[in-house]
Amino acid sequence: MALNIINDVHSSVEYPFRVGELEYAVIDLNPKPMEPIILIGRSGTGKTTCCLYRLWKKFYSYWEKSTLANGPLLERQTWQQRQCSEAEKASLEKEERELKQDSDDSSEEQVSDEQDEDSEDEKVPAGTAGAEMNSCDDHEEDQMHSAEESNRLEHLHQIFVTKNPVLCQEVQKNFIELSKSSKVTSHFKALEPNVHKLQDIKDENFPLFVTSKQLLLLLDASMPDPFFPRNEDGSLKRTIVGWSPQEDLVVPNWQDEDEEGNIEAEHGDDEGAADAYSRESDPRTFVTYNVFANEIWPKMIKGKSLYNPALVWKEIKSFLKGSFEALSCSGGKLTEEQYKKLGRKRSPNFTEDRSEIYHLFCLYQQIRSQRGYFDEEDLLYNLSQRLSKLRELPWSIHEFYGDEIQDFTQAELALLMKCINDPNAMFLTGDTAQSIMKGVAFRFSDLRSLFHYASKNSMNKKQRVRKPKRIYQLYQNYRSHSGILRLASGVVDLLQHYFPESFDRLPKDCGLFDGPKPTVLESCSVSDLAILLRGNKRKTQPIEFGAHQ
Repeated sequence: MALNIINDVHSSVEYPFRVGELEYAVIDLNPKPMEPIILIGRSGTGKTTCCLYRLWKKFYSYWEKSTLANGPLLERQTWQQRQCSEAEKASLEKEERELKQDSDDSSEEQVSDEQDEDSEDEKVPAGTAGAEMNSCDDHEEDQMHSAEESNRLEHLHQIFVTKNPVLCQEVQKNFIELSKSSKVTSHFKALEPNVHKLQDIKDENFPLFVTSKQLLLLLDASMPDPFFPRNEDGSLKRTIVGWSPQEDLVVPNWQDEDEEGNIEAEHGDDEGAADAYSRESDPRTFVTYNVFANEIWPKMIKGKSLYNPALVWKEIKSFLKGSFEALSCSGGKLTEEQYKKLGRKRSPNFTEDRSEIYHLFCLYQQIRSQRGYFDEEDLLYNLSQRLSKLRELPWSIHEFYGDEIQDFTQAELALLMKCINDPNAMFLTGDTAQSIMKGVAFRFSDLRSLFHYASKNSMNKKQRVRKPKRIYQLYQNYRSHSGILRLASGVVDLLQHYFPESFDRLPKDCGLFDGPKPTVLESCSVSDLAILLRGNKRKTQPIEFGAHQ
């Protein structure tokens, strides 16, 4: 900022926030040996900010060193599958039984600061390939590389993933502003919509900022025998309703007139947009909750049912097909036996009637396959099967940043772990009280089990996933004042009282100040309210709302 003032820079620059001490500590975390980092906190506590600044810090420090060295610094990972020996399997199964016991008995309060001794994991030397990959700070490389060596070296590839397309665009926008701030990072260009395979993405397009759907489509095109029919270049032959990236960009009409021009300018040049809709559609129908409730559920129950379709959908999406165990079962689904064995805390809704739910699930599967439906879990299972046939990854991703992770099923996270060079280089943030995806039951205490489970699946010893020893928390709220936070935590307390297993318990957020008392509007028509909140055109001061609320 000082440099820009001295140099009288006139271009518009957005300067980053100064974050608090706790956030700095999270951004700078460098666990040895490296392990996945999980950060939780309620809405407005700065999770996304930490995620972005950590990504930026690694990016900046890598490119600074790489510019000095005149070339790439990271050794190309040779990722290979490996089967566990029988002895290892037995030891891992024993660990898993203990963990299952632990996750069923442990109280949620332990999540925050739980320290636990990880048996074998600790013995992995800190200097393995994985640890070097992550922390660019550890690279004090020799600057002379032989020709043969430089073929094995590559630049840093980071990837940021979230479910929410608006959030994804906002984070990318912020990153672009940051990248303009320095010569060594000014090469960054956002990915064009005409790149369809991960191995075709150029160095200057990393970090990637993608929604999970975009990432799954990229993965699908990057491996043999794609799930969706593809053209030579990897682009989709047919439009998949519910999966076209263009649908994500349809912004509802919240803009004022003067802004509408810009929006069209931004999205108008998506070359695929116009012809995407003229192409034929994929004959398969993607099952969203609405499709399930309105089209499939009535056929399953033929009349009356004791059960609520939203809760049954959650069992299918989160456990029967979307749990990490289901991903490695034949057909990508739990057997009735396995379903009945799931812990009560993990899947609290139908502990008594799991046989009936399983029967409904079989009906769902039958209708789905007869009538040409597919769900996200079918795609995940297909990708997972194809990944396990590869001897090594045809692409390279060094660091993975996942935001709003509570909206991902365990199967999806388990798949993403397999797609990156070292699953210990993951930074995940979220909050179970903010879940927006229908059907996803998520607890951060189960996330640690997921890492444990992954550690026993066919990675070589060098890259064994470590189970995080603790979960980090943010509780200083920067978005709302204390009055609003007290009201909100009252609502969360009620939810926690009636649905004790659905949330991670966190200490209450603190606001920075008390804020004004609420204003009571005695009588107010909808149009008056709209003018009040959006500001009349004549007045210049509308009340501000967050990301296009």
